[in-house]
Amino acid sequence: MAHPAPGWTLEIWPSFLDALDSDPVGAGQSLYLEIDATCRLRLPREAGLLRNHERADVVQIVYEHLARDGFRALRTYRPTGRGFRAWLFTVVRHKVRDLLKVEAGRAGREVPLPSGASEIIPNPAPGPAQTVEKRRELELVVGCLRRASDRCRLLIFGRAEGYDGHDLARLLGWPADRNHHAMTMLFDCRRRLAKCALAAGLDPGLLPPSLLPQDSLHG
Repeated sequence: MAHPAPGWTLEIWPSFLDALDSDPVGAGQSLYLEIDATCRLRLPREAGLLRNHERADVVQIVYEHLARDGFRALRTYRPTGRGFRAWLFTVVRHKVRDLLKVEAGRAGREVPLPSGASEIIPNPAPGPAQTVEKRRELELVVGCLRRASDRCRLLIFGRAEGYDGHDLARLLGWPADRNHHAMTMLFDCRRRLAKCALAAGLDPGLLPPSLLPQDSLHG
């Protein structure tokens, strides 16, 4: 791990980084507080898609990642002009994306879907005469989503949250400049979803707009 140089501020080199070996307990406590403070100030945009993890869960997961094996991951930190919290925010964002991938995998076996994706599926109408048919439509759409790949669910849920092509690329762990590739993949995911709905007996024209492929290449 790098060592502090003259002129480095605490924003660039927090003092607990010098105590990882001499006082690992104290350093660990300070690290946890630093992660918590970073997450309180700002969470990655992707965190809004998390369904089963709160901010405290993210803090704990990031802490365990950085602190395990004698702070092995933390020791990879190299000071730059952006500061320690900027580096820490990047670590938080990567762990949030890992959690999203885990949740997307579970979404293939579990319902309900992520709360932020409420716009992507039809809601049963309140009228009793329509409720049974609308619930059937809902079940067919959910069934198709459950059979979709993890990446497709991430793309569909992310687009429903208003993510553009650059955001979707980052959500998949790609460079932002692969935005067109991400949008093309979204188009293909929606096309397959429409085919699934048709095969299940649901008119694809009844799918909500966020599940149709027509806007996919404009992000």
